[in-house]
Amino acid sequence: QDISKDVLAAEELAEKEDYLNQIISNAPDAVIVMNQASIITLWNPKTEEIFGWKAEEVLGQNLTDTIIPHHYREDHKAGMKRFIETGEAKILNHTLELTALHKEGKEFPISITISQAMQQGTLIFIAFLRDITSEKQNKEELIVKTRQLEEINQTLELKNKELEYINDELASFIYVSSNDLKEPFQ
Repeated sequence: QDISKDVLAAEELAEKEDYLNQIISNAPDAVIVMNQASIITLWNPKTEEIFGWKAEEVLGQNLTDTIIPHHYREDHKAGMKRFIETGEAKILNHTLELTALHKEGKEFPISITISQAMQQGTLIFIAFLRDITSEKQNKEELIVKTRQLEEINQTLELKNKELEYINDELASFIYVSSNDLKEPFQ
């Protein structure tokens, strides 16, 4: 009977693991898991799509050798060292916007949230990332369009003032002309 309980527990555990794998595989965001040494231990399909690296190419690799741009690498290493030594983390559980590196070497903007967890007694870090290139482009386009509209509004205000001035001049001319026509000729 203990064997059947063990079998049921193993089946239940396998089912939960499969369920979790399906969630991660179908997640709309990139999910990366790494250990304290910044070694990548999980790389979901959305991460492959965003960064161009296949999971087999990066699993077991250091995160700093893959998607972290050169100008952030020392900060990443220092932050990891500080966290491991002191437990102090400035970026955990906060959403940040920064840039990441595509496999082809192109930097692009991302939104990232990093959480910590324990896996088999070992500290791990789970990063949820999203490519925000189109959002950034839309925001920049909106800023440009807003500036253009402000310029058009300023031009329209000037034109309206000019029209008001011309209308006042025309009204004065009509008034004078009208009075001149009423006076008898001499």
